[in-house]
Amino acid sequence: MNDELTNIPSNQAPGNNQEKLLQYLDKSLSDAERAALEQEIKDDPFLQDALEGLAQAGSSTSLHQTVQDLNQSLRKQLQQQKNKRKKKRPANMSLLYMSIALILFLAVISYLVIKKMQ
Repeated sequence: MNDELTNIPSNQAPGNNQEKLLQYLDKSLSDAERAALEQEIKDDPFLQDALEGLAQAGSSTSLHQTVQDLNQSLRKQLQQQKNKRKKKRPANMSLLYMSIALILFLAVISYLVIKKMQ
């Protein structure tokens, strides 16, 4: 399974990670970093929503737990979808291919018999 699909924080753009936003909320960034991040937030509605969500999430410990829960839920859903796809496939693919070949063979023989009778 592709790790990018199951690890939410790894898909974030560089410089826009949750740690930097958490530091912003904790007011532990320098003035220059804070001003630069505020400019990014002002220009990016996605960052605005992310910051709002982080502010509502509370502590960084609960946030990390939430991310882990989301990752676990995502893995479970992807595994369930994978299992459903496996169940939809015919159990014996060689039997399917042999059936198709037999139908094609009978169609060719039927065509030749009809052509010979004319």
